[in-house]
Amino acid sequence: MGKIKIVVSDQQPFMIDGIIGFLGHYPDLYEVVGGYKDLKKAIAECNKSAAQIFILGEFAGGMMGSELIKWVKIA
Repeated sequence: MGKIKIVVSDQQPFMIDGIIGFLGHYPDLYEVVGGYKDLKKAIAECNKSAAQIFILGEFAGGMMGSELIKWVKIA
């Protein structure tokens, strides 16, 4: 079994860095394919890389989870 692909997205860069740093302690399990402030770029990366996990922070004035799921392709 290969590594679990993860995309991280949040408005705060320190949150992205912290999550990526934490996941970096488990290189045999996880591959972070991207960290994004921009939600649309994160969605595009999620679809492009076929990430299995999408870690998403709160986006004020942005999409709700129910809207977001329409944009993320499920493999």
